[in-house]
Amino acid sequence: MKFMELIGIVYCLIVLFGMIYGIRWIADRNRRNHIKGKRKEKPSEKKYTQYYGDLVPYDEDFEQQVNTIYSLITEKQETDINKIAREAKCSVPECVLKIRHLKNNNKLEGYYIDTRCLRVVLCSKEDEALLNKYQYLVLRGHLQIKEIANQIVNPKKLTRKDLQKEIKEELLYLEKKGLLGNIKINEIDGKIIYDTDKHNKEFDYETVHCPNCGALIDVDAYDKVSCSYCHTIVEGSRYDDSTQ
Repeated sequence: MKFMELIGIVYCLIVLFGMIYGIRWIADRNRRNHIKGKRKEKPSEKKYTQYYGDLVPYDEDFEQQVNTIYSLITEKQETDINKIAREAKCSVPECVLKIRHLKNNNKLEGYYIDTRCLRVVLCSKEDEALLNKYQYLVLRGHLQIKEIANQIVNPKKLTRKDLQKEIKEELLYLEKKGLLGNIKINEIDGKIIYDTDKHNKEFDYETVHCPNCGALIDVDAYDKVSCSYCHTIVEGSRYDDSTQ
């Protein structure tokens, strides 16, 4: 009789512990699902989410990363987004979003984000507007000036020749301010040389004699320049007018 009672007690204990374990397991599962489905947003995350669109920043060091990025750009004058991302310990896409957040907060109002070359460029609102004017036609479309003239809005009703002249002057202005990355504009004929051209992203300079006065001139093999002595046009050995 005592043995049977002992077996009964053991059985009851097993059932009891099983029920306790089961209740705890169900409660723990419900708690995890609740956290996963209704994660409580931190104040810093709620504050910045509006600048991230559908992407919610879950990183713990969000504010610290934003401050690091701001310091690198404004104090150390770092322009390379790849380097900025490494220093701030975040991915490049996240870094771009954080820079945009700073711009939206008017902390980097004078900077332009060049997502093509992954650079942050200091420029005025007027320069940024000019960049936006040519962003898709030049930086992405890789068009020449004659092609740009066919695509661009002409509110001044300029003649085709004057419109092409204005485009050339504006692009030269952007290039001289370093706002076009590796893109080069020829001052003579306005030919645009892109970093994806056949000279493999590098300018292949050569020294040639001016055909008029014989002076030695340094010229890109794929470009042409004006002789500094007699102003004769000197072409590189591989200059191709067909790209115009």
